Amino acid sequence: LTTPFMLATTLGFGSIALLLTLVIQAAIFYFGALMLGGQEMRFGDMFTMSLWARLPMALGLLVLTGFTLITGRFIQYPGLAILFASGDPMADAANPLLPLLSGVDLFWIWSLFLLVVGVAVVSGLSRGKALLLVLVYAALALGLTVLPTLLFSGFRG
Repeated sequence: LTTPFMLATTLGFGSIALLLTLVIQAAIFYFGALMLGGQEMRFGDMFTMSLWARLPMALGLLVLTGFTLITGRFIQYPGLAILFASGDPMADAANPLLPLLSGVDLFWIWSLFLLVVGVAVVSGLSRGKALLLVLVYAALALGLTVLPTLLFSGFRG
């Protein structure tokens, strides 16, 4: 496999996965807001808000990319994962806290804040209900992040 092919494949599938994730995120907020008594809204508005709320996460990836390019190495334990890392790759691979906390950083929290504000504005929900909806979404997202580790940690020898 050539490098340009691998790069194009990664960018293509990554773009599709990002779009699918945004549609699912917007659907959770759209239907969740309707169930919590939000005003009539368009799905496209919720999708657009979800897209804009992801900008801090994109900025975080740019910061990580810059760090990697400047130092020539990857961050082994991003986010809050460093707090529970042992340094042993085999033990860390089975620790469900590492994938759970690796995405929890300032940029993710900033994105969640924008989601709370955005859901409240687009749906007309109170900030409290919008916060509840975003926290449920965050719990689902974190749960899906840690699920592979929980499922496959038993296969380790």
